[in-house]
Amino acid sequence: MTITPNATSKAGQNAIKTLAKNHQHNLESDYTEKMKSLAQAFEYEKAKNHYWSDPRFSLFYGTPLYEQASLTQKQALNHLFWILFYKTTAESEIETVRYNLITAGTLLAMDSDYKLIAEQLEHEAQQERVHIHCFYKIGYKTQKLLLGKSNKSDLTSNTKKTSYFYNLSMKLNYFFEKILPKSERIKSLYLQDLVSNNMPVIPSVAI
Repeated sequence: MTITPNATSKAGQNAIKTLAKNHQHNLESDYTEKMKSLAQAFEYEKAKNHYWSDPRFSLFYGTPLYEQASLTQKQALNHLFWILFYKTTAESEIETVRYNLITAGTLLAMDSDYKLIAEQLEHEAQQERVHIHCFYKIGYKTQKLLLGKSNKSDLTSNTKKTSYFYNLSMKLNYFFEKILPKSERIKSLYLQDLVSNNMPVIPSVAI
């Protein structure tokens, strides 16, 4: 199966055109670059006097404790909710990066007609890495100032004992290590490298 049913297929030509247009748009987009720049310049002291999201998205919102808090405290609770939310987002993007690269490698090994899709997946994986770094960097700086150095691992770390993604990665790693190497169906060079080096398919920390 290829992305073009046949050389003269109008549907196939439209699919190629749409994919190429989308890929070019992603290459020309500067959103990821802007995120990277903002994260590098981030200083909590300059951003602490603003809500980072709707006030309803704050820790303890709707409780008596929240109602009695000062404006500064309410904003801090809003910031803590923000870093928790984007910690979850970053963890899901970590999973996306690895699967994108595995899929890209598989498509390239199957047929050169999939090259465009594979290039899109590889580019998106690169963008996701930047996003992950931004979320963790802002989260760490914010938590460090609000909760102190001794608590720096509570919200933004991904410890082996508590991480859902770590436990899942170990289960999937066992599957790929014990079952897939016995088959010749592993076409992705990226996946082959993970298996041969005994690395989890889903990493437990940001990559």
